[in-house]
Amino acid sequence: MTKIAIISIAMGLAVMVVSFAILEGFRNEIQNKIFSFGSHLQISKYDTNNSLEVEPIGGHDW
Repeated sequence: MTKIAIISIAMGLAVMVVSFAILEGFRNEIQNKIFSFGSHLQISKYDTNNSLEVEPIGGHDW
């Protein structure tokens, strides 16, 4: 009875470790795909404001 309990706990822990490893791999893949949407060069409006928030470039006012 004790051996069965030890084996079942060991199998449960092994399944948890494998599932966490798979989830971490999926998280890294999704994160890499999201970050790959960004471009190498980003054009923004020149502003002397030193904040990290920038206003979008407006269209032509004709």
